[in-house]
Amino acid sequence: MDGNNAWKSLEFYARRTRKGFDIPIVRENNSNSHVQNYIDKAEEYFNQGDNKAAGVYLRSAFEFILKRFCFGKKVPVPFYIDSSKMKTDEFWGSVKKYKASHPACGLTPATTTLIDHYTSLVLNPLSHHDINKHEITTEIQGALNTIKTLKAELNV
Repeated sequence: MDGNNAWKSLEFYARRTRKGFDIPIVRENNSNSHVQNYIDKAEEYFNQGDNKAAGVYLRSAFEFILKRFCFGKKVPVPFYIDSSKMKTDEFWGSVKKYKASHPACGLTPATTTLIDHYTSLVLNPLSHHDINKHEITTEIQGALNTIKTLKAELNV
């Protein structure tokens, strides 16, 4: 669906009313790219000062980029019948191994280093409750820029 204008992408949510009923909320994704949608939402939340939400959307964009790249390039990744056991670091490790054996892959050493850096500072901690990690604006801005670069380098 990404990039195909013949399709529309919709997000479905439910909210409970004061009387206890669930009502549907439907939002159209107008960006025509799930990855770009996550990046745009991360940037929007970051600009509003909601660093936690920005981190969660950055993590989602990162995961989607890796999965899309691995699928498109047929990069081998560990497989589990229970997809919840498929970890982002396994996808990232597989992408780095792929780069080592495919020099034409657009992933640069600088981006690899930055992703490794921001994974421990932003992409993991802000997706989980971790009172030992603090939300630092410059780190989130750096992660946002790095995810945009990763998307471009992997052509996702």
